[in-house]
Amino acid sequence: MIKRILDFIVYSNFFIAACALVFTYETFWLLHLPTSLNWYLLLIFLCTTFVYSLHYFVKSTKQKNDTRLVWCRANRKLLQLIILVSFLLIAAGVLYHFKSIFITEEGFDYRNLAWFIIIPLLSLAYSHPLNPWNKKVCGKSGGLKWAP
Repeated sequence: MIKRILDFIVYSNFFIAACALVFTYETFWLLHLPTSLNWYLLLIFLCTTFVYSLHYFVKSTKQKNDTRLVWCRANRKLLQLIILVSFLLIAAGVLYHFKSIFITEEGFDYRNLAWFIIIPLLSLAYSHPLNPWNKKVCGKSGGLKWAP
């Protein structure tokens, strides 16, 4: 029973998302930033969960066998639910805080919009193929992590 709980925490990517959240909170603490930005901490947790879950959801279709991929295949519906819920909560959080993220005294902040586009694309490119037709371009999986 304990092994199943630990497998869920680790393989559903909640552990790595919690680590990202704690590192971000530590940065807030070290830089004396206001912790009233708790929505940002939730955003970090949800984005990490989304990206890692999507990565392993896609990877679970491959022929490789390790304990994580076996768990992902056995819990495919749960992984889909985690991906969907995390995506919807991310979208809801960004929409709810739209004004504080994108609107400044000068008007619309296109720089923040650029960051909200660039960072997710880089995060997804880290583990997903950049060019699925030519895997020699970026190494083994075609992902950014294998780029020279």
